[in-house]
Amino acid sequence: MPDQDRFIICNPAARRSRGQTVADDLRGLLRTRGMSAEVSTASDWAHASRMAREAAEQGYAQVVAAGGDGTVNAVANGLVGTRSALGVLPLGTGNVLAYNLGVATLPAALAALQADRRLPMDLGLVGSRYFVAVAGVGLDAQISRSVEDFWKQSIGRLAFLTEGLNQLVRDKPHLFHINMEGEDCTVVEEELWSALLCNVPEHTWRLPLARQATLNDGWLQLILFRDVNAWRWTFGLGDALFRTGDLNQVPGVTVHRVRKARITTDPPWTWEADGDAGGETPVEAEVRPGALQVIAGKIPTA
Repeated sequence: MPDQDRFIICNPAARRSRGQTVADDLRGLLRTRGMSAEVSTASDWAHASRMAREAAEQGYAQVVAAGGDGTVNAVANGLVGTRSALGVLPLGTGNVLAYNLGVATLPAALAALQADRRLPMDLGLVGSRYFVAVAGVGLDAQISRSVEDFWKQSIGRLAFLTEGLNQLVRDKPHLFHINMEGEDCTVVEEELWSALLCNVPEHTWRLPLARQATLNDGWLQLILFRDVNAWRWTFGLGDALFRTGDLNQVPGVTVHRVRKARITTDPPWTWEADGDAGGETPVEAEVRPGALQVIAGKIPTA
């Protein structure tokens, strides 16, 4: 593939070298590999999404998100319905999709762009926003909304852990009403901390929350977290994560394979898509099979 068919969209807040912009860093990296690309910087989510759509309309074969999960989400939303493939250069804190595509390091990501290995990928749709990896309603979304960008950049995952503990102290489970369409039609009405919709096997920091999920199986994994004894939950989660167990074995957790779900909470609660806070409940979610082409390295196995 000719290098001029590659367009890279940067998040200006992503990690960078001292005295250089992210775009300058990337141009230097590309030169060391004998690669080139059009490199541009987005000012915010909407700008990145619009730039991705315009790049696809101009005929770029690869449109690459250089940043974290929010930048990847913005570019993916801009590419839905186009023929351009989404590439990822992991420069964020979580880099969830990058891990699931086998491009978690910059050398692996650049090699994948050169090889142009494409895979069809499902997308989730929550409210009016597509997500590539994980969407959530409840505690996780409230954490995403509350953590300030400064602390994300300064202390990374510690900022999320600290805010999570704060939320657990300040908040309490909400009453969820969930209508789901999947392997069976189920209605859930009970108090929950969170409802996660997973499109990929691994969540932030490579936590295998949905071992059954794959990028293109036409399903979402809906994971429900109830309020249970903290010690039982911690030991059960540790067993699932480190002994290749199933989250269904964790006290207070159930996993459902769905194509659609409508989620209402009392009182209303925040929802998020790929780590960026969206609106509040009620909200509807569904899977869009094969909605996007992505560029992958070696796909990790669960």
